Amino acid sequence: MTELNILLSTNRSYIPLLTVMLHSLFDNNRDCAVNIHLLHAELNEDDLSIVEKTVKRYGGKLCSYRIDVKSLSEAIHKPTEANEDPREKSRLPMETYFRLLCIDYLPKSIKKVLYLDCDVIVNGSLKELYNMDLTDYMFAAADDFLEALELPADHWQRGIIYSHIPETFKYVNAGVLLMNIDRFRQVITTEEIISIIDEHGDLLIWHDQDFINYLFYKYIYHFDYKLYNYFPVYPDWEDLEPGRPVIIHYGGDFKPWNDDYYEKCESIIKVHRGGTSRFARQAKKLYEKYAAFEKAGEIRLIELIDTRKRDNDRLLDSEILRELSNEPLLSGITVGDAIFLRDIVSAIKSGDIQTALDEVFNLAQSEIPDEHAESYLRTAQNICAVREYADGWVMFTKNYIQFLLDKNRDNEALTVIFEMMEIFPDDDELKLLRDQAGV
Repeated sequence: MTELNILLSTNRSYIPLLTVMLHSLFDNNRDCAVNIHLLHAELNEDDLSIVEKTVKRYGGKLCSYRIDVKSLSEAIHKPTEANEDPREKSRLPMETYFRLLCIDYLPKSIKKVLYLDCDVIVNGSLKELYNMDLTDYMFAAADDFLEALELPADHWQRGIIYSHIPETFKYVNAGVLLMNIDRFRQVITTEEIISIIDEHGDLLIWHDQDFINYLFYKYIYHFDYKLYNYFPVYPDWEDLEPGRPVIIHYGGDFKPWNDDYYEKCESIIKVHRGGTSRFARQAKKLYEKYAAFEKAGEIRLIELIDTRKRDNDRLLDSEILRELSNEPLLSGITVGDAIFLRDIVSAIKSGDIQTALDEVFNLAQSEIPDEHAESYLRTAQNICAVREYADGWVMFTKNYIQFLLDKNRDNEALTVIFEMMEIFPDDDELKLLRDQAGV
């Protein structure tokens, strides 16, 4: 089994993006042993628990490293003579520098890592990329966004560093970076890295990415951006395909979780001969698919059970559940629960939302532990959300509110009610539920 050592860095605000990326990574590399090496400076136990839960769900391993940032922070926030610090233009957090400091934190036994930004989605196998031969190189990366769109050399975003790189070499994007850690350790120390940042920080508009290009442009292998670092606005792919491109990078302003995603994409597509609106839409749907994984773990569990049943129709449900005993979602779920939930999934898939609703509601009112009844309702909610059954999602959400009210959990119910009323301000049933909660 291929072992993948994946390097990540994050702060607290990026954890939701990180977990989405992890779902896509593990989902498309189930035949690999994946080790996640997480660099951070501020995560607490609860933050790390969120990440660890996602990693363990797929049988991966998480190693976290708290970075000492005092000297780094002083170097990157050093004021310049100019009134405007050029480094503020890119708005990148300090954590982007952490990949350069990994040589002091990763075990010496690790010779190679694949660094990934949190704003990527993995759409295929990483084995071919990870197994690239870096014997003669320090890094492997793809041509930068500005190179791929063939923007003019004087484009402001290229920054000062471009003038220091010979024309025969292309500037790379460091959001997907295969690193020869062994060789990196041999040529530079973290003290030297911080010293260079301190002395030449005013040149590093794109921070560590500029650093890598400026110092090591001769020792970077260029892999195909069309496969391994593809922006939604690039012109090469008309349609998203299974496994292609392998990595989609929602870099720059092209964030599918923002309301202005399409507007930002269109501005590039029209002005700079970028990609197609169709691909940008498909890239957004792919992101939303993995964003839903975090909310719909129960669905993943049931689909897994169904797959095992298809593989061996003589296998008992109890044997399947025993085989999946390490799955965190199985905590407190019995064989009967699993069979019931599978039936609910089938009903919703067939479009019979009302039958599914009736069954869930009846079970939730029966003599079973509250946490199980709540789990059933939330599971049905999430199934409808993932399957894009809007009516079903509304119905189950209202029933979940009623469940909370019946259990005297009025404050929780009100939170959900107000969230729903932002979407449906004139809904009479929501108003009644709000009145029932005493508001």
